[in-house]
Amino acid sequence: LSAWQAQPLAAGAVEQRLKDNLVEYYREKIYASGDAGRHFTADVESLPDSVIEDIKVRGCFVPDYERAQQISDGISPRPPPCVDYRVGGGCIIQIPGSVRLAAYEPLFEKDNERCSLPHLILDAILKCGIDTHKELAENILLVGGTVMAPGFKARVMEEIRQMLKTP
Repeated sequence: LSAWQAQPLAAGAVEQRLKDNLVEYYREKIYASGDAGRHFTADVESLPDSVIEDIKVRGCFVPDYERAQQISDGISPRPPPCVDYRVGGGCIIQIPGSVRLAAYEPLFEKDNERCSLPHLILDAILKCGIDTHKELAENILLVGGTVMAPGFKARVMEEIRQMLKTP
């Protein structure tokens, strides 16, 4: 049990990124159009956590490895389509494709303070005895609601494969 890894990465990080990106998107949209609709940004900022979670579950997904690499290299691939989301009272907000695409990225980002989820998995495997590496790598179990996102498993596995290719 000495090989375990942990990071405070979970649905909360995904939902915070989603909310931050939605607020930023609407601020930019309102700024570009003048003062009209300034109150709408405040409405987006005050969306309840349950609504943000629902937007995440219904509208967001994990991009494949190649698309994520293009984005990190500064190449802007064609964004996925926008999705309309009905908020209480008949109000509809538009969730831009770029926001839908970026929501799960905190789980795959690596910085000086945190490792990405694929790095944590690989580090845990490498801390085990060398004779168990192959079997452990073939039997990775992803648990939790966040891992149910479309594209999640494929992205984690591809990132691990890519890390194994580089020294």
